[in-house]
Amino acid sequence: MFARYCRWLFVGPGHFRDACRCLYTSSRTSSNINSGVAHVQINFLINKLGLPVAQAEEFVKGQKSQPDVSPERLDKALDMLLGLGFTLGEVQACPEVVLVKPATIQHRTLLLQEAGAPKVTPRCVVSYLVLARMRVTLLKAYGLIPPHVDVASSMLSHLGDGPGPLASPGEDATLAATQVAVLRHYLAWRLALAPHELERVMRTYTRVRNKSLRLISRTLAVLQDELGFSRDKIKNNGYLIHSHPDNTLRTLREVPHIRGVPFKDIVLLHPKIVMTPTDTLLTTLRYLEEFGIKDESVRRNPEVFTLGSESVRARLEQIRTQPGLSGLQGHPRVLRLVQYIRKARKRLDTLQDLRVRCASLHVLCGTQARFEGYTRDGADRTRGVDAVHYLSRALGCDGEDARARLRRHPYWYHVPLETIRQTCELLLGRGFCPRDVLRNVHLLLYSRERVLAELEGLGQRPELRADVFLTATGGSEPSRSQQLALCLYFLEREHHFTGDGVWAGLPPAPLAAA
Repeated sequence: MFARYCRWLFVGPGHFRDACRCLYTSSRTSSNINSGVAHVQINFLINKLGLPVAQAEEFVKGQKSQPDVSPERLDKALDMLLGLGFTLGEVQACPEVVLVKPATIQHRTLLLQEAGAPKVTPRCVVSYLVLARMRVTLLKAYGLIPPHVDVASSMLSHLGDGPGPLASPGEDATLAATQVAVLRHYLAWRLALAPHELERVMRTYTRVRNKSLRLISRTLAVLQDELGFSRDKIKNNGYLIHSHPDNTLRTLREVPHIRGVPFKDIVLLHPKIVMTPTDTLLTTLRYLEEFGIKDESVRRNPEVFTLGSESVRARLEQIRTQPGLSGLQGHPRVLRLVQYIRKARKRLDTLQDLRVRCASLHVLCGTQARFEGYTRDGADRTRGVDAVHYLSRALGCDGEDARARLRRHPYWYHVPLETIRQTCELLLGRGFCPRDVLRNVHLLLYSRERVLAELEGLGQRPELRADVFLTATGGSEPSRSQQLALCLYFLEREHHFTGDGVWAGLPPAPLAAA
């Protein structure tokens, strides 16, 4: 197969572009077209590139496969090509180049320039992987690289005050092998990497081989000079080499602080955030604002910015609407739940299968050992932290005050947060003010259905007949707070005020029985 490619290429220096076209098109076959994807591509080729309708349709039909590329990515690819100096006419002559990822277009173009190619065409960008596997002598014979250029020295010249000279791999080496040799030489010098450390970086982060040397140099300069990363920090987080310097600089300009904390301070503790595109970061911040996530939550869980913005929005929506999780929406560590939502939902299903009602955030998002210990012990209870956080937000009260009141009930930590949330929302929805609910906070330990039934049945209680009650109270109607107190009184009376009313209709909890 490669020999056939070489026969096509061996046409002299003046016909290199046509040879590359043959290289790309020789293996294409017609295939069925996904109508939706084809429609997007045809519209782009006609409206943005100005191709005739027949030519655009013929191009789409001739593709071996139909990559599902969004219009936004096609626009970004065209902008990247024009920004790199390609003319619209050159792009029209090779429309398949717009199907390449914008970042890939940039890296391939810069790599060929760094190798000494005086003129890089869109066809070269599309056929880069084939060119990279060719020997330097062959590339010079076809006119892509001038005969007098030393490829390794040309690459090193783009690194500024970089490392010393490198023993050239020779012109019998492939372009890719030469580029990797220069990259290894540069990284060993810039990061002071020992041979075994260099091998680990190259083995672990293989995609670095496909990146422009100039962009890698700028990336390391931004990480060290602008963000203050040490060499050891970059060594231990080698994925940082993949970050794009322009994206990092834009983030520093547009997001200097995140909820009052300097961006530089955050990424020093959580380096992976550097990899997040600026647009994604800004969108995520907007979603967090829309869902009412407080500054404390963001400062405690900045790892949420390593997720896609749409994933964050969808997960926050799940937490808001899913029973068992909705009460945690205002928790200071709710973003940890966002980060581990899949694990949390799986564990929640497991607890429901085991008929365990209480599922606190630290159990849902903690280590596997902690979760297994919780299920093994059979202690269907919480530590009360989630309930206190919820009540302090829902009732606008001090958390310690809410905890002190709840602790008067012997089994309050065996009541799931979902029960407390549902009953609290019922009472607030029926017009009871937060202060009255807090005064009768133990009523929240009973299910919504039982509290609703008791509230609606107060008027039928013999003890509360108008003639009896008004005589006993000196002619005054029961206040809203007294209504809640009476409701709690009748709920507990049948259990002799022991607190066992919270177990009505449920199997006894292990610790409660003890």
